[in-house]
Amino acid sequence: MGQPRLVDSTADKAFLLASQSPMGGFGKEPEDYPDPYHSYLALAALSLNDLSCMELGLKKLEPKWNVSADTALWLANQSVQCDAATES
Repeated sequence: MGQPRLVDSTADKAFLLASQSPMGGFGKEPEDYPDPYHSYLALAALSLNDLSCMELGLKKLEPKWNVSADTALWLANQSVQCDAATES
């Protein structure tokens, strides 16, 4: 999205971590039971923030492909290799 000034990263991180359950996962809000959907969304949101990634040991998310930045780079390289092989 390229508009980091529109998000209060500190408040975002605080809310998401407050929604984390002691039994694992994340709920929709603090005190809610965790579920896979909100667990994914919370981890994805935290992975979009550079500072949170470093602090929490998460990989940076490439939102265009919904994969880690490392995986996106690997996929891009595979695509280039496939294109080169097809042209030969």
